[in-house]
Amino acid sequence: MMNEINLYPRELTDIEKKCLFMILPEDKPGYNLYRNKINGMLILGEGIFGDGNYILGPMEPDPDLSFPSAPVWSLGTLYTGNDQVDIIINEETENKIEVSFTRDVNDISLTTTKVNSYSFWIPGQKSPFTNSKVREIIIRPNEFILAVVPEERKIWLYEFASGVNHLIPVSNFYNSLMIIKNERNAQKVLNPNLFFDNLVLYNDEEIKLAFEKYNQYMRRRLL
Repeated sequence: MMNEINLYPRELTDIEKKCLFMILPEDKPGYNLYRNKINGMLILGEGIFGDGNYILGPMEPDPDLSFPSAPVWSLGTLYTGNDQVDIIINEETENKIEVSFTRDVNDISLTTTKVNSYSFWIPGQKSPFTNSKVREIIIRPNEFILAVVPEERKIWLYEFASGVNHLIPVSNFYNSLMIIKNERNAQKVLNPNLFFDNLVLYNDEEIKLAFEKYNQYMRRRLL
């Protein structure tokens, strides 16, 4: 069985597919779209990070597997018995989707599995990982909300239409916030973790303007 699993291209095993689907909620259109995409893909081979890092896509001769990782589409952790598996699914790039498992999932049992993922979050809820309070900043009413969890040092953008929570890199966002604040102190500007430590110092309008500025200059525009 293991020899067959190590041959590429190959079909995802049932358990691999189930694990991926566990962090892609079916009731959210944006994530359900990826369930459908993955359902029709093969594992073409290992990505640049090696074991547990795979590139999914349609069958093609001599596929390029060396492209850099796209932004994260969904991430989560599965807890089953004494096992813990972290899973990452990246955004689709050129008809390919990169996925990562921190261990081989083909020998674990999913009969009693707990799942934590930012993909499940909706406005008004606490963080799915630590049950921490989430600060919500309206970017566009009924379209986009920015969520910040200082205890987890995480930021994501909730999109109403798709239900997707787009994880935001802290450094780039913080750079935009420092520009909005006209901050010139290098010790502050070069330490993005201070955003979470000093979150109470920034009002909603400042954070909103910083996100809009961040979005304006990023290749991956979200608004």
